[in-house]
Order: sequence, then structure tokens, then C-alpha cells
Amino acid sequence: MTIKAGDKAPEVALVTLGESGLKTARIGELAGKPALLLFFPLVNTGVCQQELCSLRDSMARYNSLGVRVVAISVDSPFAFKLWAEQ
Repeated sequence: MTIKAGDKAPEVALVTLGESGLKTARIGELAGKPALLLFFPLVNTGVCQQELCSLRDSMARYNSLGVRVVAISVDSPFAFKLWAEQ
């Protein structure tokens, strides 16, 4: 399926791991708001780590523009937790 700029995103539910544990996030929650969806394959790889660190370093700019950033990977939430702790 090809999605073009301006198309309505399909409804997707993702599992996230926050400070309070596992929760479900829905892409539909972003409707009508500026958002950046970043798809990357795996944490703990050089390219992905560099990309995520670059994104982290730019968060103030995204926040000032009111853009919600969502990084999506095939990794489990627990892999993210381990990566973040390192």
C-alpha cells in the first residue's frame, strides 16, 4: 500500500513502553496534528542509533513547531528499554 502526503493514515495500534509500563498508542490519536513518523529497523545498530540520536538532538525544534515525533521499529518495547538504559 502506498501512502502519499495528505492521505489519511490507516489506523494502527502500537505497543509502547513508558515510565508507567506497557500501553497502546494509536496513530489515529495524531489526526489533525502535525506529526513525524520515523520508521527504522532495529535499535543497537550504528545507523539507527545515529538517526535516533540526531532526532533526539532536534526535539526542541520539533516541539517548538508543535510536531509530535513517533519512532516506529520492529523491535520489542523491552529492546528499547535496554537500549535507552545504555
